[in-house]
Amino acid sequence: MDLRTMRKETLVFLCAVLILATEAQSQIWIVNPGVKVGYTFGPDGGFISGIEVSVTTYLGEKLGAAGVLVSVESLGNLRMTHVGIEYFPHPWVGVSLGPTFIRDEARNDLAWSTTIFGGMFVLPYYRAILRTDSTHLHEIGTFVKLPIPLGKIST
Repeated sequence: MDLRTMRKETLVFLCAVLILATEAQSQIWIVNPGVKVGYTFGPDGGFISGIEVSVTTYLGEKLGAAGVLVSVESLGNLRMTHVGIEYFPHPWVGVSLGPTFIRDEARNDLAWSTTIFGGMFVLPYYRAILRTDSTHLHEIGTFVKLPIPLGKIST
């Protein structure tokens, strides 16, 4: 996958995030700040740590919950910033998807990440990071998050 294709996919992804935010008007919103620790397997592998903030809303009994997230992480010399959307079909299980911007001393890279997680407050996870140069990373770890309800927000 070349960088030009990744840019188009990122634009489509960000449009989907805006549509999601529009559809979720007049809902109860929750801010979820947290920390993460884990281990990344692959050529640039090692222990990873970071912070993440997500904003989620309940979409209804049949739809579950959804939201957006931003995380900043360190893995040795790598610095990663991940922006994504997340969906919870069940209160204890979720998945997120979005672009990850990777920076080290030598270069910058754009990747796609998908994460599967479960739990509440303490959430074990698995994440696959698909880089443009085919050196994909696989990560396991735990999020520790504190949900803070904001109440009902309407526009």
